[in-house]
Amino acid sequence: MRADSQFSLPDGSPADSTSHHSGGEQLRLRFFESGDTEQVIQLIDSVYREYGDRVCLENADRDLLEIDRVYSRAGGSFVVLANEQELVGCHAVLPLSNPPTLCTFRRLYLHSSRRGHGWGRILMQWAIDWAGAAGLEQVEFWSDTRFTRAHAFFQTIGFRRQEAVRQMDDGWARYQEYLFRGEIRSLCAAADRGAAAVAPAPNRQGSRSESGWV
Repeated sequence: MRADSQFSLPDGSPADSTSHHSGGEQLRLRFFESGDTEQVIQLIDSVYREYGDRVCLENADRDLLEIDRVYSRAGGSFVVLANEQELVGCHAVLPLSNPPTLCTFRRLYLHSSRRGHGWGRILMQWAIDWAGAAGLEQVEFWSDTRFTRAHAFFQTIGFRRQEAVRQMDDGWARYQEYLFRGEIRSLCAAADRGAAAVAPAPNRQGSRSESGWV
């Protein structure tokens, strides 16, 4: 998957999109555009509502109102997965300032109708590729403790769950999150090994504030 990626890094001018085939469908993986805001919010809200929750733009999810500023202008990147009719997935990478080789993955979501066909792995592969090509060496992110199948997916890619658990009260209901960490070089190798071999079973996993969908 990395070999034919057309996405360049923060100091370049990226191609608009790449086409991917999975589950008998073709979708475009492309950079976020300002006109995508409403659909991104709707996508993430639809995942939250599977758990009786909803988007909180006043607090936990306010970054969705300023995606370009929060991600692209901060040296990161935000991509969406879409066809001509709808936006069905998203993911983001955001470098962290200390240390400069560290980044976080955020906003990994996929519409329920596209789960179980490899699209989640494509979104994750993009983030790993982007981080590696940017010279980033480590990644860490938080994931809602309820999303156990997502956590199993992360571990097949090479992420390690840490002991840390944080209590969150920035949404409409309180929740907890686990911390995951990984080395970009190891993640690249694990993702390559699993890309063709793994076809995830359909599920209903989502995430709250960072990465948690699979």
